[in-house]
Order: sequence, then C-alpha cells, then structure tokens
Amino acid sequence: MQPSRAKKVGSPFAAIDPNPMVVLDQQNNWGRTETITEDYSDQLVRVQLDIMAYITVVVRAIQFDNGTNPTQLYPFAEVKWGNGNVLTTDIIDATGGAMEVVNASTVEVTVFLQDAEGNSPVAGSGASAQFQAFACVGIVPYPQHNPMFSRSSDPAPTIVIAGDSGMPVQGRVSQIYGFADNNSGAEAYLLIFDSNVAPSGADPNPGPLLEVFALPTGFSNFSQEYLNSLPFINGISYGVSSSPTTYVAVSIPVLRVTVETTRD
Repeated sequence: MQPSRAKKVGSPFAAIDPNPMVVLDQQNNWGRTETITEDYSDQLVRVQLDIMAYITVVVRAIQFDNGTNPTQLYPFAEVKWGNGNVLTTDIIDATGGAMEVVNASTVEVTVFLQDAEGNSPVAGSGASAQFQAFACVGIVPYPQHNPMFSRSSDPAPTIVIAGDSGMPVQGRVSQIYGFADNNSGAEAYLLIFDSNVAPSGADPNPGPLLEVFALPTGFSNFSQEYLNSLPFINGISYGVSSSPTTYVAVSIPVLRVTVETTRD
C-alpha cells in the first residue's frame, strides 16, 4: 500500500506552486551616460547572462543640440538581444524616452543620431546629445509615460508646449484635435511646428512642420491620431496661415487646439 501523503495545512494557497524566481548572484543592472557628437555612436549597455531573463531597457536623450545640421535630428538606439551570439536587432526612436522589454541572455544598446529619413548628422554641424541608457533584470509593471494634454484657445500664433523658461522639450504626439471658425473668406491652414518658438513674419518656419490641417470657411473640426506617435524635439507651436507650407498670417476669431503627448 502506498503511504498516504500528509495534507498541507496553514495557508489557503499552500496547494499553489509559485512560479520559479530568477535569482542572480551577480550585477543585475547596467548602464551609463555619454555625450554623442555628430555621426558617432557608442555602446552604453552590454549584458551577458548565464541564463535567459526578462530585461527592461530604457533609453533617453536628456540634452539635445541640433547644431547647424540642415535637417532635424532625433535620438535613436540600436537594441540587440537574444541568446549568446544569436541576436535580433531593433532600432527604436528614443525621442522623449523609450522602453523595451526583451527575454534574453545577451543585450546590447548602442545610441546614435539620425534625421527622420535615416541620414546621419553632417560632419562639422556640431550636433550632439547626452544619452542615458540602462538595462535591468525584471519587468516594469506600469507605462513609462502617462498622457499629457496641452490646450490653447488663442487664434494668434502660440507656443503650446515648451520646457521651463521656454527651453526646448522633447516628447511624442499621440493626437491633435480641435475646432476653428474661419471667417477670412478663403480656406486657411493650421500649421503645427516642432518648435518652442511661435511662427511670425520674421520667422515663418521656426522648426520642422509636423502637421497641417485645412480650415475651410465657417466652423470646422479637425483631428488626427498617430498610432505610432509623432516625435518632436523642441516643443509644439502653431499658427493659422494662408499657405500650407510656410506661415503667412491669417486672422480668424475662434480656434481651439488640444495636443495629447507623452514626454519626460
């Protein structure tokens, strides 16, 4: 006869076997801060474990200078992850901060600057960014960023988003929406710029043009959602224009703009 097994008593969860924990007897977080200039790149993280584990990778550029580069640059990271020398490569846009969770024993993070078309900075432009990158064993159980809503009801050229004392600020746009009453007698355009400076006659293109909304005569609504989000590196400003490509002042009586973003 088989001996009877003693029944577990005490905790009502005693019959539930917990998932095994990954216990490391070595360093379980890695990372550093480094300034990248022009077309240089630098590996800020290299992880080599004896076991597979969930690893959270976080990358951000905490300071940014586009220098004299003719196109707007953005901070990027190449994340290589896998087992041993069998690695998968992801390129992530780190504008406003980026986080990725991988299941791997090997993780490498290299940071660099590029424009939206994938071009490296021009030599001698003086472009630079101070990057922070780190990786740690485990999973962050909450989103890295929460949505933020910035609103303006000023029909004149306006700065919607800027850092402290009007300094540049980077982030990602997930949605822009609002309404307008255009009594100018002709179709106008709402120009949204990647800029912490409002457009003016002296500076009709203060930064890269992020979005253009047509405003027909009379009352109208406008809305655009960005499923992959839209990066900005300086801030958000707008102006109502008679041209869809460069700011030419038009006066309208009513305008409401709401920009939903995630940013540091």
